[in-house]
Amino acid sequence: MRRTRILPATVGALALVALIAAAALVLRPIDITTSETSAGANGAEAGPPEVAWVFYSQLPPGDGPGTFVVQAGLFGELRPRVDIEVPWAVDTMVDIARTPAVSRPASGAVVYVADDGTTSAIQRLAVEPGANPQAVAELDDVVWSIAAAPDGTVAYAAVVARGRPDVDLGVFRVALDGSGAVEPFVPPLALEPDDPLRLVAVAPFTVTLDISADGRYLARTACRGAAGCATSLIELSSKEILELPNLTVTDLGTGGMIVADACGAAGCTAKLIDVESGAALDLPGSAWDTTVMTLDDGPVVVSIEGDGTGSWLVLTDPHSGVRRELYRAPDESWMVLGSRAYVVTSTDGAVLIGESSDRAGQAHQRFLLVPLDGGAPIELPAPAIRQVGPPAAKG
Repeated sequence: MRRTRILPATVGALALVALIAAAALVLRPIDITTSETSAGANGAEAGPPEVAWVFYSQLPPGDGPGTFVVQAGLFGELRPRVDIEVPWAVDTMVDIARTPAVSRPASGAVVYVADDGTTSAIQRLAVEPGANPQAVAELDDVVWSIAAAPDGTVAYAAVVARGRPDVDLGVFRVALDGSGAVEPFVPPLALEPDDPLRLVAVAPFTVTLDISADGRYLARTACRGAAGCATSLIELSSKEILELPNLTVTDLGTGGMIVADACGAAGCTAKLIDVESGAALDLPGSAWDTTVMTLDDGPVVVSIEGDGTGSWLVLTDPHSGVRRELYRAPDESWMVLGSRAYVVTSTDGAVLIGESSDRAGQAHQRFLLVPLDGGAPIELPAPAIRQVGPPAAKG
């Protein structure tokens, strides 16, 4: 049986004071323990880690049916392992704001959807040199977004009626074992009908999916024109749906904790939310610069913080409030979480960051895989993405 529950929110803050007092979540502003590490100190001994990435870009239709390119590979390699062109016959006047449906790399593969204008073909592509696409399933309707489970066994597809993008058909579960099994998973999201006087450039309906690193939750964000957007979390084992009004989820995290922005007239506040209890706490930095990962079988909060003159990476135990600095960027450098810069696979026991600087009038960028246990960061070259189309082309 599917049950729906709502996590309430108020403008600027969540009304969960009683729950917070009862929960074990504590973020206390205590001293930070600094780890004395420098990038590259022990990286050579460990060997290059396998951090997979995927890039996809829609190409202009030109004289024939449209296509999009899927490239995928590993950080540190000189060229993509796979680089293919995928059919993409989409009427942009009907499917307004539609973009290719491509999953994060999961279990060594990427799942994507080809569309010839009549059929959505869900395909799986191993991130291996020379790999060929494997047919998974076909649907007559349109797959708007797709998310593959971290273990690579199934994928979840958000489907709308072909030619009628305002008709939401819900989320379907797709087996990736070659059986071609497709089954309805959860029904459409109940949104108010869009204004019939909607502007032409406003999409009548859009929907995106993402999945947590531990494969526990699926996030669905659906928008219906001027009627606005709604986000819900779906617990995959029970199909229980948790509505998230007034929240923008930025990180699905792991261990039942998510990161979200609660926005109101006074601006936005980053929140760490325990899904089970509903307890929520303000975070010191921005939600965009914060993620939840796993260390020693428990969730930890990893965030980029700074004071305007420098930036550093901090790990916080959400239960004890103990904070530990993992890495401090050189002067005149700034950082971004790797999962915000690229579509990458989940990393176990380490966080991927991008570090940029502008020295002597030239931009410099590198990526670091920073172990959560305090080990030395490992430097990784950026993904070797082949430029698609001429400069300034879409993609």
